[in-house]
Amino acid sequence: MPGKTALSFQPVKSRLVLFFPGFEPLGPEAHQRRFARAATKTGPHYGTSFDCGTLQVRPSGLSGFTVNAIGSEWETSSDIAIFDWSSILEHYERRPFPIRLFSGFAALLSLMFNGTLRRYLAVSWRYGFFFFYPVVLLIGCTLAGWIAAGTIGLLMESLPAKWLTGLAVSTSFAVLAARKAHLLLMMDDWAFAKNLANRSDPAIEAKRKAFRASLVSEIEAGQHDEVLVTGHSLGCVFAIDALAGIGPTAKTQASLMTVGSSLMKIALHPRAGWLVKNIAALTSTGTKWLDVQALTDVISFFRSNPAGSVGIRGKLQPKTLEIRFKFMLSPQSYRRGKYNLFRTHRQFVLAAEKPYLYSMHMIAAGPVPFDSVWAESGLPLGSGLFKQNPETGQ
Repeated sequence: MPGKTALSFQPVKSRLVLFFPGFEPLGPEAHQRRFARAATKTGPHYGTSFDCGTLQVRPSGLSGFTVNAIGSEWETSSDIAIFDWSSILEHYERRPFPIRLFSGFAALLSLMFNGTLRRYLAVSWRYGFFFFYPVVLLIGCTLAGWIAAGTIGLLMESLPAKWLTGLAVSTSFAVLAARKAHLLLMMDDWAFAKNLANRSDPAIEAKRKAFRASLVSEIEAGQHDEVLVTGHSLGCVFAIDALAGIGPTAKTQASLMTVGSSLMKIALHPRAGWLVKNIAALTSTGTKWLDVQALTDVISFFRSNPAGSVGIRGKLQPKTLEIRFKFMLSPQSYRRGKYNLFRTHRQFVLAAEKPYLYSMHMIAAGPVPFDSVWAESGLPLGSGLFKQNPETGQ
């Protein structure tokens, strides 16, 4: 065809995506709805129509759905299996308020004293903003109670009144911080991270074992052009653990994409040698691994390398891709979410509002082989595959 750019690859016809979500109390149904909404919004900017199927239980026991993507002269079908661990998150959420608060604070203190915080800051100093955010909130709540107690002390001599007033005000501010600033979610996150690194929670250990079995079952049962394992945030730890655990017997060589990764949150802990070994195993087998990072996301480790930052020099180092959300969002959306830590962190799995070299949905369900995404560090926008929909005006 005259004027058509020659492709250096064949568009993918069939793909298996094994998705490990992050630390969000969302079940498979919510993840399927989020994917469908974001894919529908993303598609026109890449000249693509997405049809996301309903959630089904797969032979492996996992929940999943099929995505059919159609573009100019290509069609791709992607089976997406969700490695759900929301039951563990719900367990942490159901604990009493004081336990959630103090277990998270204890986890933060332990990271300060065992040297993990120092290693965090050495790898990515921006992560300090996320680490100290709940600490600042707790200090603020305590300070509010102290001021209230001091005020009561000026009005009356009753020591019990001072203590009760201070405690009531501090607690009220903590409840407000939990509702408006995600304080308890962060406390749960740190308590969970401590238990994951120490391997001290039987439920987490059982989930790791189940994920490995499910991943093997998915790969061995499938007949796909490619297999892509992808994880977001703390889900990256489970993804790496499961993929490293299957060994070299897998029928199909799987690739790995981590986005907004919290891998270093666990890997830099002194008790997480098991995870460092898993990272080393993936590099030694030559797994093609792309780690996607964003400057404005302080919940992940910008400018880190999944292997190099923990001292691993394997056969094939992971590639890192630094992206800027302002180039994939409208100015209005970017301004609205720029200063929301959690909204920014979720952007890795949300819609692209402009054609850009990164889109979770185009990489996971579009026509480009992951080998090409990995080699070119992003989607090949100039390939001619993505003829934009004139209805978008772009």
